[in-house]
Amino acid sequence: VEGSVLVLNASYEPINICNLRRAMKMIIKGVARAEETSDRQIRSVATAIQVPLVIRLVRYVRIPHIMVKFSRRNVFMRDQYACQYTGEEYPKHLLT
Repeated sequence: VEGSVLVLNASYEPINICNLRRAMKMIIKGVARAEETSDRQIRSVATAIQVPLVIRLVRYVRIPHIMVKFSRRNVFMRDQYACQYTGEEYPKHLLT
């Protein structure tokens, strides 16, 4: 039982990617619902559950947004040290 599952907030915002075991626990506890499933099934003696690909949390979870300081260095890191006009990458000391 291996695989990755996309976890969405109650507002359908992507939050995380978790493993299949954790996703199944969340579904069984009622914390999340499967939004999209695959053709595979996990079987027990009593039931068969389709393997989820995407789950959505039942309750909204507030995620704090980290404010990144605006600076030349952070802009260069965000853009991966590439020119925004030409797309060419340059050494750090040549960027302005």
